[in-house]
Amino acid sequence: MKLIIIFGPEAVGKTTVAYELSKYTNLKFYNERLLEDLQEKFMGVVDPYLTYKLRGNLLEGFVRTKNEGLIIPYKWNLANYEDDDYLEVIRNILKCAYPRHTHLCFIELAANKEVREQQGVQVSQRVINDDQ
Repeated sequence: MKLIIIFGPEAVGKTTVAYELSKYTNLKFYNERLLEDLQEKFMGVVDPYLTYKLRGNLLEGFVRTKNEGLIIPYKWNLANYEDDDYLEVIRNILKCAYPRHTHLCFIELAANKEVREQQGVQVSQRVINDDQ
């Protein structure tokens, strides 16, 4: 099984790259926005904890299938401790997938401040300093 995680800040093209890559491979495209849309329609709100639990259950179930692999775009804010929880989800997925000899690949996407602002993203001062 192959697991590709494409990460980076907002508006760098993670979802687009993941979707396009899935078209050229046998790997499935995972779109977390679908989980958020489901919650919005069902409950009227998006609960981050519920998203975390749904994501974990969905991904752990996925590794039990015969699918070749999965591509996951993820807005990864390394300064946010909640992202440490996401790493724990990945560890659990890999434990489930271990018998299938999982190949894990992380791809980081980045863009400078001007490109991201063209996408309508308000760039924080911390990000601006990191981009320079």
